[in-house]
Amino acid sequence: FQDQKALEGVEEREAAGEALTPEFVQLKLDRQDNLANDRKSEAQSVASYNQAIAKLELVKGTLLQYNNVIMQEDMIPYERKWVAKK
Repeated sequence: FQDQKALEGVEEREAAGEALTPEFVQLKLDRQDNLANDRKSEAQSVASYNQAIAKLELVKGTLLQYNNVIMQEDMIPYERKWVAKK
């Protein structure tokens, strides 16, 4: 969030007509690089978190249940319960 705001500040300065000196262009590139690295890090963290959840559910033996997957052979008890309620 902080790097996003920093980049927006640089872009506002550019829009206001600040001269595109080599230092200013480098500053903008650095801010863009920082933001890209932050987003990459966030995406890697989310992926690692989701992989950890999948591994946990696999170890627990509840991976299919966690993802609301019902195998065909497991459907029969559910079908009988549903028919019995009618």
